Amino acid sequence: MKYVWGLVQGLLVLLAIGFIVSLFEETPEEKQAKIAQETAENAAKEREYERSAKRATTILFCHRAVLSQVKFPTRAVFDSGQLQAASVTPVGASTEDRVVRGRVELLNGLGALIPHTYGCEIKNGEVSTVAINPG
Repeated sequence: MKYVWGLVQGLLVLLAIGFIVSLFEETPEEKQAKIAQETAENAAKEREYERSAKRATTILFCHRAVLSQVKFPTRAVFDSGQLQAASVTPVGASTEDRVVRGRVELLNGLGALIPHTYGCEIKNGEVSTVAINPG
């Protein structure tokens, strides 16, 4: 009799555990909503990644154009955190047109690094104008 009572108690415990676990399971609607939310979050992350990659590429195009116009390009020091510190502003109707502005230290003929500002206008994915000014 004790054996049977022990089996009944064990079965009741298993049923109680199963019931408690079922309370925490997601319904199909909850699972679907969770998947939709994760998909939307992933799409937003992907768009942000694309924007930051385009921004970085735009700034690097401008840096390359600036370096092509200075006397000592290997000694140029762009502002700290190069890609975060430069500003990139969309201009015009085209999604490819941008203006990039930032700071750079350039070596003069006496060997001193002099602070400068730079600006580039990028049209249709190509650098069209570069301006470098002391200050």
